Amino acid sequence: MEDNIRKNQEAEVTIDKTLLKAIAENVDALNTIGGGMATTQMEIMQLKDGYLLKMNIPTVSVEAYNIEINRDQLTIFTTLPEQRDGELGEGVVSPFFQSFPISSAVDVEGIEAVFEDGELQVFAPFREDFKSNTTKRIDIRQL
Repeated sequence: MEDNIRKNQEAEVTIDKTLLKAIAENVDALNTIGGGMATTQMEIMQLKDGYLLKMNIPTVSVEAYNIEINRDQLTIFTTLPEQRDGELGEGVVSPFFQSFPISSAVDVEGIEAVFEDGELQVFAPFREDFKSNTTKRIDIRQL
């Protein structure tokens, strides 16, 4: 066993500098001390007239947020310019990506988003026919 330990201690360790550089650049984008991002804070509430999603990612500006609707999914993601050698590159880093199913009760055309005081708010209103509190009783016919 001691021979194995001695051999492992004498083994040369090689490190891929390109890989380390890529990791360091991505870590830097997420480094809160260096101006990167902190943990995403998110809250979803059902209100009387729709759903309200509140999201706060410290240090992320309104320009970095993207909201898309594709079929029955609402997707929110951020994009930040990729940095290479201290310069902005053409690529993007997407540190946040989240999809939410859209309920059939939601008026997709009425979905709105606002950004205020560092917080993104997305409101998804209910369709008019889902706002009614009236309960309809269905009679059962016997055949």
